[in-house]
Amino acid sequence: GALVFPQWQGLTHYEKWRAEELAAMGYHAIAVDLYGNGMVCDGDFTCASTNAGKVRTDHTRTNGIVNEALKALAGMAPKEKLVAMGYCLGGTVALELARHPNKGASAGYTVAAVSSFHGGLAPMDQPAAEASLATDVQVHHAEL
Repeated sequence: GALVFPQWQGLTHYEKWRAEELAAMGYHAIAVDLYGNGMVCDGDFTCASTNAGKVRTDHTRTNGIVNEALKALAGMAPKEKLVAMGYCLGGTVALELARHPNKGASAGYTVAAVSSFHGGLAPMDQPAAEASLATDVQVHHAEL
């Protein structure tokens, strides 16, 4: 099963399409609304910046959203085969799942793999504990 995290504009048609594409291949997939209530910033820089800032700094809220998504996915797919992918802000969130296995947003879970597309590489809260990484990590960045 796969979690798909959106970029900083919010959960758009693209991330929903990616989850549908994974489902069409036979995987269970959930596109995660990190902002809540279907909020999409639709090109509004101030909206995106403000809401992305909340995701990055309100760890309790973000951890709760992500952990609930993991619980839902674990109800559909084998717990040992959960993965996450994300774009930009969502890539940062996916990397957090790898950094902190079985803690915070990952409480109760160690995801098998994460893939980050242009995600922030700096930790949102705490760096990973030494030798704690138990997740395969794939990071995609390009020089622009």
